[in-house]
Amino acid sequence: MHFVDVDIDGSMLSVLYNSRCILDSAVGILGDTSNGLTPPSCPKLTQGGRLSRSEMIRDTISKFLSATDLVALANRPLPNAPDGKYPYQVQPKQTAPQSGPTAAYKATHSRLTLLMQKLQTIFEHGPPVHDPGNFIKAALQAFENPDAINDRKDLFVDLLSALCKLPQDTEFSKEANGKAIAFLYNSLPHPPAMYVGSDPSGSVPWTEANASTPAAPATSWGANGAPSGSEPSKGSDAPTPRAPWAFRSADGSGNNVWRPALGQSGRPYARDVESEQPLPANVLPDPGLVFDALLRSRGDFKPHPGRNSSLTFAFASLVTHTLFRTAPTDMTVNNTTSYLDLSPLYGTTQAEQDLVRNRGAGRGLLWNDAFAEDRLVLVPPAASALLVLFSRNHNYTANMLLKINERGRWKDPPPSDPAQRAQQDEEIFQVARNVNCGHFMAMIFGDYVGGFLGLPRDGLAWSMNPFDPIKTPSGEVVGRGEGNHVSVEFNLLYRWHATIAEKDIGWTKKLFTGVFPGKDPEKLQPSDFIAAVGRSWSSLVDPNPRTRTFNGQVFSTFPTLERGPDGAFADDALADILQTATESVAGAYRARGHPAVLRVIETMTIEQGRQWGMCSMNEFRTFLGLKPFADFEDWNRDPAIAGAARQLYGHIDYLELYPGIQAEETMPLGPGSGICCGYTMTRAILADAIALVRGDRFYTTDYTRKAPSRFFFFVPDATLTVFLSHPAANLTSWGFQDCARDPNNGAFGGALPKLLMRHLPRHYPGDNIYSLFPFYTPAAMKENLARLGIADQYSGLDGRRPQVLPVPKVVDTIEGLVHVLADADKFGTPYTRNMKLLTEDYGFFLNFDEQDKHAKDKAWAAHALFPKGRESFEDHMQAYKSITEGLVKDYSYNIDGIPGTRVDIVGNVINLIAVRWVSDYLVGFSRFC
Repeated sequence: MHFVDVDIDGSMLSVLYNSRCILDSAVGILGDTSNGLTPPSCPKLTQGGRLSRSEMIRDTISKFLSATDLVALANRPLPNAPDGKYPYQVQPKQTAPQSGPTAAYKATHSRLTLLMQKLQTIFEHGPPVHDPGNFIKAALQAFENPDAINDRKDLFVDLLSALCKLPQDTEFSKEANGKAIAFLYNSLPHPPAMYVGSDPSGSVPWTEANASTPAAPATSWGANGAPSGSEPSKGSDAPTPRAPWAFRSADGSGNNVWRPALGQSGRPYARDVESEQPLPANVLPDPGLVFDALLRSRGDFKPHPGRNSSLTFAFASLVTHTLFRTAPTDMTVNNTTSYLDLSPLYGTTQAEQDLVRNRGAGRGLLWNDAFAEDRLVLVPPAASALLVLFSRNHNYTANMLLKINERGRWKDPPPSDPAQRAQQDEEIFQVARNVNCGHFMAMIFGDYVGGFLGLPRDGLAWSMNPFDPIKTPSGEVVGRGEGNHVSVEFNLLYRWHATIAEKDIGWTKKLFTGVFPGKDPEKLQPSDFIAAVGRSWSSLVDPNPRTRTFNGQVFSTFPTLERGPDGAFADDALADILQTATESVAGAYRARGHPAVLRVIETMTIEQGRQWGMCSMNEFRTFLGLKPFADFEDWNRDPAIAGAARQLYGHIDYLELYPGIQAEETMPLGPGSGICCGYTMTRAILADAIALVRGDRFYTTDYTRKAPSRFFFFVPDATLTVFLSHPAANLTSWGFQDCARDPNNGAFGGALPKLLMRHLPRHYPGDNIYSLFPFYTPAAMKENLARLGIADQYSGLDGRRPQVLPVPKVVDTIEGLVHVLADADKFGTPYTRNMKLLTEDYGFFLNFDEQDKHAKDKAWAAHALFPKGRESFEDHMQAYKSITEGLVKDYSYNIDGIPGTRVDIVGNVINLIAVRWVSDYLVGFSRFC
C-alpha cells in the first residue's frame, strides 16, 4: 500500500493507491519527476525474487522520507484563506522560473526531504568545477589582469557551469546570478557612445514636439527590383488611437521614452569600438583571397560537435533578421529595429505592419500565416516555417484575449462603430504582440541561450534571469529598460554560415543556380550579385504577405508551399520542413568551414566591414575585457590557419574582425559550452543577449500583466490627446502566464515545444523527442537522455518521426454523440495512453476503455453506491443537498460594516461538493475541505 498526495481545489487528501513503489515522495536517491530530477522507479527484484541490497537501502530511504512527508503534512495548519487555498497554490508563474523544487513541492514535503533533494541535485550534477587547479590559476590571472582576461583558461565557462549546477533557490545562487547578469550587461555601452553615419538622432531627448516624429525614410528593394525609399507611414485609412508608451511601435521608437529614436528602424548603426588601427583599406588583402585562405570549406562537411540540429540556426536566423537589415542604398543605416520584437513577423514600419494585419475583423488578428519579412526567401525554409508558427500564435493569443476579456473592455462580436472597432482591434493586436514577443523571449533563454550553454545535453533547466532589478554589493543599480541600438560590430558577429547543414547547402546551391543562370556560384562577383538580385526581386518575392509563399518561389527545383483557400499553409507541409530541420545536423563553427557557394556573400561582408571602418580583432577583444592575442598561434593553434593568416595580414594586430572572429579556434564541447563557436564570439553573444533583453523596456519594467494607471493616446492627424484609464493590460494575467517558461515541462525549460504542440498538434506528441528537443538531432537526444538515465520517459528514440494523427472530426449532433458513445471499441478516447501512464496501465475512463476489463470494478462500485437500486438515488440527492448546505454555511462570511452575507459559490461550494461526496462515499476518508 502506498500514499500519494492529491491536491484538489485546495484540499490535500491522502488517497490509498495500490503500488509497489513510492511515486511522489521518493526523493533523495530516487528523485522526483516534478522537479526535473531523476525519476522514481519501482524496486528491482533479483532473479531469486528478492530486492538487491542497494535497492533495499534505496527503498528504505524512500519510505522513510515518505513517512517524514506525511508527518509534515499532518502537522501543518489548515489554510485560513477564504478560498481554502495555501499561498503556494495562488502564486503566479515567474518570468524566469527557477529549476528545482517548486513552491508547491516545498510546501508538501518535509525539511529532510528537501535537504536530501538539494544534496541529490549537487551530487548528480557533479563537482561545480571540473578542474579546480586550472580554475584557481585562471581566477588568479583574472584578478591580476581584470581588463585583459585570458578566456583560453576557461574561467568564464567554469563559472557559468558552476552557476548552472548550483540549486537556484539559495541566496548564494541568486547573488551569483545577479553578478553574472551585471557583468554581461555592463560589457556593452548603454546607450551607445558613437554612431556610424551622420544622423545620430537616437540622442534626441523626448519632448512633446517630437514624441510622435516618424523615423527617417527606410529603404528596401522595391517591387521592380530597384532600391527605393518608402515614405513614413501614415497608418491605416481610419485613424486609430495608439498608446505610444504602452505598446511597441511598429518602427521600434519610444522603447526608451527619453530617447525615442534609440533603436528605431531607419536610423544609423551604432559603433561600439573606436578603431585606432592605422592600416588603410587599400593595403589589406583581397577579400576573395581572405575567404579562400581562411573561411572557404574544402568540401569536407563537419557536423556540429554537440549535434545541434539545423533548426537551431533557423531560429538564430530569425534573431539575426530581427536585428539587422542594412539599407541597400546606405550601408550605415539599419532598416529594422534594435529590439527582439519579432519585427520579421510584424514589420519595421507602420506601412509594413498594416499589410499583415486583418484590421477589418476588429479582433487584433493577422492574416492567416502572414509575416512581413521578405528576405527569408533567400534562406532555407525552416526559418519561414518557424515564423508561421509565431503568426499562428499571435492569432491564437488574440482570440484567447477576446474570449477571456479580463477587463471587460472588448465586445464579441466587435462593435459596428468604425472608431470603436478600430480601437478594439488596436488594443487586442498590441497586447497579443506583447504576449507573442514574450514567447519569443522565453525561447531565446530557454532554447537558444540554453543550447548555447549546452544545458539540455546535461539535463539542466537553469536559466539566466536578466529581467529583475539587480543591485551590486556596493549598492549600485544595474540598469534595465534603457533601450538598445545595435552596432556594426555585432552585425558582423551574427553571420554563422559555417553552421549551415548539408541539406541546406544543397538548397542554397539550387537557389543560386536559379537566380544566376549560367554562372558558377563560386565565381560570382559582388557586381553580379547586386545586379541579379535587383532584376529578380519582383519574381523572387511576392510583395503581398497574404499570398506570399516560400521554399520554391519561381524555381521548379523546390516544392513550393501553397496556401489554402483560407490563406493558411498545410500543417503537413510545415511539419515536414521543421522535422527535416530537426533531423539535419548543423555544421561546426570552424575556420575553413563556410560553404563555397556563399563566396560572394562573404567577400561582400569583408568589404562592408572595411567601409564601416571596422575595428580589428584585438581591439574588439580589448573592448570586451579579454586579453589581446599575442600572435596568430594564440588566436588559432592550427598551423595551417595561423600560417595563412600571417601571410595575409603580417601581424596579429592587423587581423580584421570578421575573418578573425569566424576563423578563431573554437571552444570544445563541455559543461557550460554547447554551441562550440570561437571564444570571442561566445563571450560577445552572451553579453549581447543579456543587453538586448535587459535593455528592452517591454521585457523588463513594462513586462507586466497590468497596465499603468493612466494612458495618453495621440490620435493621428488630430490635435486631441485623449486620456483613458486602464485601456488594456500590457500582457494581461492570462498572457503573462501563457508565455512564462516552465522548467519542469520535460524539455528542461524549452519554450519552443509549446508552440510546436499548440499549432501542429497532430505532428508533435507531448512526450516525443521531436517535440521536446527540436534543436538537437534525434540520435543526439537519444544518447543524452540515456546518459541521464531518463530515456524511458520519452518516445521517438527509434529516430522515426511521430505518427501523424488524423484530422479530428467534431461530432456536434445528438445522433452522432449517441452513436459514438455506444461503440467504445471503435471510438476510443484520445486520453487513453496518457491516463494509462498515470494509473500504471490500469486505465481511467472505465465506461469507455476496455469495458470487459473493468466490468467487475464497475459492478462493485455500482453495488456500493446503489445497494437499494433506484431508492439509493434519493439518498444521494439528500447527501448532495446536505453537503451543499454545509458548504454554504461553512464558507459564508460577513465583512464588518457592510450589509449582506457573501460566499464564493464556485470556488468554495460547487467545486467542493464533488470532492466531499467522493471523499465520503467512494474513498471513505475523513474529509479536509
